[in-house]
Amino acid sequence: MPGLGEYLRSHREQSGLTLDEIAAVTRISTGQLHALEVEQFELLPGGVFNISFARQFARTVGADEDEAANLLKAVHQTSPDLPFADSLEENRDPYLPDGPANKLLTLTTSFLRDNGSTLTTIGVAVLLIVGGGYSYEAWVQQRAAALAEEQRLAEVVAETDSREPIIQAKLEQTPQPPAAPIDLHLEVVETVWIRVLADGKKVLEGTYFAGELDPILATEAVTMKLGNAGGVKLELNGEQVPPLGPRGHVRTLRVTTEGVEITGGTPPLKPVRPAPRIPTTTASLRWAELAYTTPASQ
Repeated sequence: MPGLGEYLRSHREQSGLTLDEIAAVTRISTGQLHALEVEQFELLPGGVFNISFARQFARTVGADEDEAANLLKAVHQTSPDLPFADSLEENRDPYLPDGPANKLLTLTTSFLRDNGSTLTTIGVAVLLIVGGGYSYEAWVQQRAAALAEEQRLAEVVAETDSREPIIQAKLEQTPQPPAAPIDLHLEVVETVWIRVLADGKKVLEGTYFAGELDPILATEAVTMKLGNAGGVKLELNGEQVPPLGPRGHVRTLRVTTEGVEITGGTPPLKPVRPAPRIPTTTASLRWAELAYTTPASQ
């Protein structure tokens, strides 16, 4: 049975959503969503927050939110760790039989009964009563702070739940773009200057170094100018394009659904040094004539 992280990640990949897109809808940070996927629960706030995050994540990607909550509970303690729960002794009224004030009174009475009403006993009793009063005051303050914190957490959870996304409606309202008939991939193998127009709109221009560039999609045509034809490899709709030219050559291309056409470009011209001219004299001509005279002709 898959764990919570694998369950959420698989549904997210099926829905085609990224963590950033889910965060924008749920208002849960990308880091906390990633922590759910990798099951790093120590990075989450804990308690009811973890359950709420798991439910919102599952609902956004189209998964069963109850199943996500059950998977979370199976591997992580999700009960809110709030002080003064009803089962705790210090939550009881201090004047009830099991309350702290009643216990203090019982201990004091027992002490007086066992030790008599001497001056020392009375002094000890007074100290116990004064200490008990301070303890009770501290208990009341702690109780009030705990109740305020509990109320704050409840309000935060309520606010988080009120921001539930309607992801299905969002996907239905967003028109899906049709698949582009021209899918061009460029791999730069050597530093090259590139300018690319896709359907007349400029999408690339500048000097690029070795590495793959983002795919270029178009419906009609792509016009490309390369400052170093040998520094780029092209792949059109999944098929490798033959080399565009040698290194250092400039090429202008037009890419359509029918293929790639080289429409222009000029290789760099290198200056050619002229051969040295030898002055022509009568002696030089005579020596040339003798050099090319065969024995038969002498």
